[in-house]
Amino acid sequence: MKRLKKELEKQKIGQLLNRENRQTPYIRIGVLIGSIFVTWLLKGPELERSHFLLVWFLYGVYTFFSWALAHYRWITKSSVTKWWIFSFSVDTSFGGFLVYSTGGVFSPVAPLLAGSLMRALVAYPNLPSFYVMFLVHLVVYCAAVLSLGGSGVLFRPEFWFNFLLLFGTGMITAYVIRNNDEISLARMQLAGESAELKMLAVTDGLTKIYNYRYFQQCLIEEMRRAARFDIPVSLLIFDIDLFKTYNDTFGHPAGDRVLKEVAQILRRHLRSSDILCRYGGDEFVAILVGANGDDAAQVARKTKEAVENFPFQGREYLPGGKLSISVGVATYPDDALNHVDLVAEADRRLYAAKTSGGRENNV
Repeated sequence: MKRLKKELEKQKIGQLLNRENRQTPYIRIGVLIGSIFVTWLLKGPELERSHFLLVWFLYGVYTFFSWALAHYRWITKSSVTKWWIFSFSVDTSFGGFLVYSTGGVFSPVAPLLAGSLMRALVAYPNLPSFYVMFLVHLVVYCAAVLSLGGSGVLFRPEFWFNFLLLFGTGMITAYVIRNNDEISLARMQLAGESAELKMLAVTDGLTKIYNYRYFQQCLIEEMRRAARFDIPVSLLIFDIDLFKTYNDTFGHPAGDRVLKEVAQILRRHLRSSDILCRYGGDEFVAILVGANGDDAAQVARKTKEAVENFPFQGREYLPGGKLSISVGVATYPDDALNHVDLVAEADRRLYAAKTSGGRENNV
């Protein structure tokens, strides 16, 4: 769950960064222009007072600064949360100034402070950051109306109407944020479990490589792609020589350990694009997309040498003092033109390699 919470927070940080860089600066410019217009209508004769002009000038400088930060992409994922809290606080303080300058508790702008809280529904870093901004809104509103009207405004119904509107909006917004987070976490958990189940359905439980079911699906798909784009596909079937003897001598736990070790050896000596699957029992199969017959033969020799040189437990008691594998190799389109014939040809060559002594690959 902790991992999911971190992943969710990363997603929210990405959304917040995108909004801060693309939308918020222009919204802030609109707020600046709109505030000048509203204040002109409500307090026109007082616009010449220096503190009004000073605040608008400072907010204008801040607006230009925030636009520059967004335009030049100076806001980063590591700093966007701090910037969000700072910029939200400045915007809220400016809103408090508008409340103060347009009538305090009687200001028609006061209810808009509640509306500004709801911008957190669009993008926010985390719930604790929202609670900080919620508190800032309450403090700014109280400071704005008390500065203009004194403690007497506490007995005005307008004060409590705006205060309860602001408080209620904040609580509802916090509830929605928390609920959205829980829903997002549940969806991420379900998606993760679904992906895990899909992976388990195509994974061999012992060796942790793909299973026979996935091999069948993948071979058909790769053969279709090869026919469409005219590229070769090689199939390698590996069989552990004298595995039954080893299993009977050292027991099934030791045999299982050998199967896992052979799977890891094959994985290390195949390309990252090659598809390794457990074919069944002591057999493995690899699909080499884009590999012709010569490429596949080279891979077969390389994997045989790697297995024979690996220090398996008890290998000295086997004939030749080592554990080996036989390999059957077939290539599309040289040896077969469909997936059924390709498997049959690789299997036939594997059988030929086994009957020749189990010490060589058959290409």
